Amino acid sequence: MLRHHSRSSRTWVAPAIGLALLLSGCTGSVERSAAILGIGSKVCIENRSSRTIPVTLKTVDTHTGSNPIPPQGGLCAEGTFSGGLDLVAGLDLGPGNLPVWINVTNQSVGYPRLALIQKWGSGSGDLSNCMSQGFAAMETVTTNDGILEYTAVRLPDSEWKEFRLTLRDDPNPSPTGKSRGCVSA
Repeated sequence: MLRHHSRSSRTWVAPAIGLALLLSGCTGSVERSAAILGIGSKVCIENRSSRTIPVTLKTVDTHTGSNPIPPQGGLCAEGTFSGGLDLVAGLDLGPGNLPVWINVTNQSVGYPRLALIQKWGSGSGDLSNCMSQGFAAMETVTTNDGILEYTAVRLPDSEWKEFRLTLRDDPNPSPTGKSRGCVSA
């Protein structure tokens, strides 16, 4: 005998099935499942350099901390943008230097991605990719540009896909005091 279910009882069925699939592992990787469920990204910037660094927050939901970021200070930002970048922020390296842009996204395929990009001119190819890759949990990547050394680490997940970006004075500073573009450290 078929029973008729009210509309309100059906509202919990789809989320319950989705949760059951996620817990059973039938949806593929946990990384992919998290992106499908709309888990956004968070980056905390720790300034361990001697500079005060202004940050342009372009695409974020919320943020906490000091802006500009003083030496030994920090700033955290979170964002969730389905179908695009979760978070976009720019680091101002001072007069005569173009900003370094931070792009973070929890992609639907693969690991959450963090990119650091410097744009050198007005052309679409005038970019220096300081780093741009998917990060497994606890993976660390370091690069530098003659001004700062950037160390990115993907932290264990919370309600966000989390990254920490630590800024230090470049151990091999540019003799001109200007950014020379990014190189792997």
